[in-house]
Amino acid sequence: MFDLFNNLKYYTVTLQLLISCCESCERRRCSFIYDSRTEDESDDVEETESSDDEEEKRFECSDIGKEHIHDLLANMYFNKIVLPDMEYVEDFVDFLIDAELNDLPVLKRACERYLCGELNTKKDLLTSLLLDLLFISIVFNLPVMKSMTLSELSNRNEELSQLDKLMEDEEYK
Repeated sequence: MFDLFNNLKYYTVTLQLLISCCESCERRRCSFIYDSRTEDESDDVEETESSDDEEEKRFECSDIGKEHIHDLLANMYFNKIVLPDMEYVEDFVDFLIDAELNDLPVLKRACERYLCGELNTKKDLLTSLLLDLLFISIVFNLPVMKSMTLSELSNRNEELSQLDKLMEDEEYK
């Protein structure tokens, strides 16, 4: 029970760090928009921002290597926490929907990285699974996975040209 508690604490901290890190970088990006305002508007905004900063201290990654930090946190969270509970394609879709809704593209990239790795290592995947992955890559704008599934499906043009026969297979029912 003690290990479960420590793992749960680790998972929560990892996700909070990732979200906080991405939010701080998003705030930093938005601050560049404020620089284009007039001096009076900028002074008003700076006064309110300084009071907000005093109230709330958050983790912020440095500008140097921040993409690597984001990728590291996302990969840790995805591989250690999310992946063990995923069994079906629908689980990946649910995860990608959550990542999209919470505006965490770094988690989408981590998921895409894993799925592309699976496409590389397993060459005997069902055509129906490849079509599912192609659809997912189109819907969630995952360009690397889209390219990989299209190249794999292009090798199966004979199978795909006989749609009636293909639809009779058990995997499509």
